[in-house]
Amino acid sequence: MTVSWLGAKVIALRSTTVGSGSALAAHALVRGDFPRGSVVGGVPGRVIKSRGDLYRDPVEAERRRHLEQIKGERRAALTRGGDLPGVL
Repeated sequence: MTVSWLGAKVIALRSTTVGSGSALAAHALVRGDFPRGSVVGGVPGRVIKSRGDLYRDPVEAERRRHLEQIKGERRAALTRGGDLPGVL
């Protein structure tokens, strides 16, 4: 992801680095480095919150979803008293 969002009248001083997937609030005055997926606002600009998993590596996100699905299937099988899927 290489997209970041800038609100109206944002002022970014020299040597400011904004990570991909970040959002800068309107009228923010920012200076420094901000990690990807962060929401930045205020004067001086600071990280208000992190967007967490939203902008992680898509391959890693898919792997985590797959693992959660497997865990759910195994939990369901254990509560039914059946065999675990994928286990011989």
